[in-house]
Amino acid sequence: QWHEPAAKDPCTDMDESARIEQAVKFMKDAGYFWASEPDMSSAGQGLRYSNGDPFPQITLIAPSRDEDMLRYTAANYVAERAGYLGISLTVQEMSMAELVYAVYSSQKYDMAVAGWRLSEYPAYLCEMFGGQNLPLYNSGRFQSACDALRVESDLDRARQGFREVETALMSELPFIPLFTVTQ
Repeated sequence: QWHEPAAKDPCTDMDESARIEQAVKFMKDAGYFWASEPDMSSAGQGLRYSNGDPFPQITLIAPSRDEDMLRYTAANYVAERAGYLGISLTVQEMSMAELVYAVYSSQKYDMAVAGWRLSEYPAYLCEMFGGQNLPLYNSGRFQSACDALRVESDLDRARQGFREVETALMSELPFIPLFTVTQ
């Protein structure tokens, strides 16, 4: 009931070839280049920053297979697809306690597959990405929508406010939703 149907991720309705083209475009627009650019027939090789320095090895921390098979599988899928783009990414399995500590306390990680159990009322998005947030996401558009949502008492206007929050997040992408489990 709170979902904004018009808010779509950038690769909605794209086949694999179009997703690869879009990813390459995003990376080239950001200044990256390859010795051998990825396409449908071959993976990218020799990814470099715009200044010519090689792109570093990245570690993605994720819950262990035994603790959370879905997130573990998602992390390995991300590593596979990143590898195709020429990004050297390895998955480091760890216990949920270690992952939570890394994300919320030490902040010593490159990337993490985390998850949340969310309440029905969508104010959690403002709590996760506003104020003292983990991804250091600062957006005037997002903050303004959250401020309005926090003080709204009319349910219909609150739904519209949430749509603005979700639209800001989906257009600015401070995080990337990998999957959702519906019950």
